[in-house]
Amino acid sequence: MLIWRRWGILVPAIWLGLFVVFHIALTPNFLVFWIGVFASPVALWFLGRRLNRDKEKGDKHEFFFVPFEYWGIVALALHLWWVFSGVF
Repeated sequence: MLIWRRWGILVPAIWLGLFVVFHIALTPNFLVFWIGVFASPVALWFLGRRLNRDKEKGDKHEFFFVPFEYWGIVALALHLWWVFSGVF
């Protein structure tokens, strides 16, 4: 069973890739931390909107049956929860 359609496999790659870049590879300080919190949700949202703009085909880019762009909202909610719950 496939859990992604078309370029939906990029969702975890972008999410984890930007997390690693901003939270592990770069020197953590206040500004880099908050840029990292918003970088992957914004990237997922805009890339998803770009990829799924052709609605006539009906074949959307999805990950776990959720359209690509909505993973930006999920990522933002999870990042803010992690920040304010003290996980990071």
